Amino acid sequence: MVFVLVSFFSFAALDQPVLRQLYTSLAMVGTSSVSLFHFLTNFSEVGDRLANVGLAYLRSMVLLLLSVALGSGMGLLLGFAAGMRPNSPQATAVSAVSFIGVLTPSFLTALFVMLAFVRYISPAVGVRFILLSPSVSVFDFRRLLAPAIVLAVRPLAYVTQVTIGALQEVIYTDHVRTAHAKGLPPRVVLSRHVLRNVALPVLTSINSSFYFSLSSLLVVEWLFNWSGIGLQLLEAVSKRDAETASYLLVSVGLTMLLINTAVKIAMRHIDPRVAESESVIS
Repeated sequence: MVFVLVSFFSFAALDQPVLRQLYTSLAMVGTSSVSLFHFLTNFSEVGDRLANVGLAYLRSMVLLLLSVALGSGMGLLLGFAAGMRPNSPQATAVSAVSFIGVLTPSFLTALFVMLAFVRYISPAVGVRFILLSPSVSVFDFRRLLAPAIVLAVRPLAYVTQVTIGALQEVIYTDHVRTAHAKGLPPRVVLSRHVLRNVALPVLTSINSSFYFSLSSLLVVEWLFNWSGIGLQLLEAVSKRDAETASYLLVSVGLTMLLINTAVKIAMRHIDPRVAESESVIS
């Protein structure tokens, strides 16, 4: 939290502290009204910048949350399907595809997705999905689908890998074998003995998946003309707009801080031993 506050006040590109500007402007009101007008104009510009940053943040969060939810959900399904049968051909195929998904660069995935939608999917269903016009709402499913799929590929692959690895460590443990030997149904064994033990690594992988999507945000937003944090940051850097860039970076830092805090709270709720280990380390 201290890092985020220091970053904000260090890179906000303000010439002087706010209280000093206010004092200087009010002191010169009696001699000239230009200073007060300039002071109010500066703060109105800051408000406009913050409003634009807020809209860009909303657009990016809509895209990120959808992509992480889509990728994590599919990754959990594929991971459980392959992890419960580790020696099956399906498990081998899922593992191979997940490795390819993690290693494939996001810009290459975006090109494949755009080609698939333009060349095959859109002519087949008669709906245009690749919509690059900024006038189209970000909540339009046609515009949201393609970039969300691109950002969901790496979370899907990573969550799948972690789920398979966690299941392979759990399903061969003594307490799971004992539960099967007692004749418990597979559904009961999965819910009582397997899910609780794989919850922590899977939750950590979902947290990392958000960072995977966040790291690819600049490229994906630029390719799909998505006016979010990534595209706005590129434009701010090209225009040498340090103030807008600093606001965007601080919003990203705050988001990472909130996600880490939420994940730690969830991990402590799932397994109280996490809180005990953290207290011992501290």
